[in-house]
Amino acid sequence: MLNIGLGEMIVVAGACLIVIGPRRLPEAARFVGHLYARLGRQVATVRSEIRKEMELEDIRRAMRETEESVRQAGQQISQPVESLAAEADRQPEDDCKDEHSSAGQPVGGSSRS
Repeated sequence: MLNIGLGEMIVVAGACLIVIGPRRLPEAARFVGHLYARLGRQVATVRSEIRKEMELEDIRRAMRETEESVRQAGQQISQPVESLAAEADRQPEDDCKDEHSSAGQPVGGSSRS
């Protein structure tokens, strides 16, 4: 992680022993250990939050793609429906009247009295 060799660690430990002293060295080592653990927890929290944000972004992207697919499907469906509605509007009302007036006559076309 930090690329510190054994010789470098011995030098750092010796310097700490000289600067801090033998009585306070265990207390200082505990303090450094707590700081290191706290730092590890913070890094884990940040990683977790980043992972959640990435998952959220994936979900948002999938949602946008789904919305676009639904929008395109709606357009594909609405075009034939609109053309049928326009065709129905173009038919003259006389055709409808003719159908209603011929409904009372027999199928053969002759009426018996």
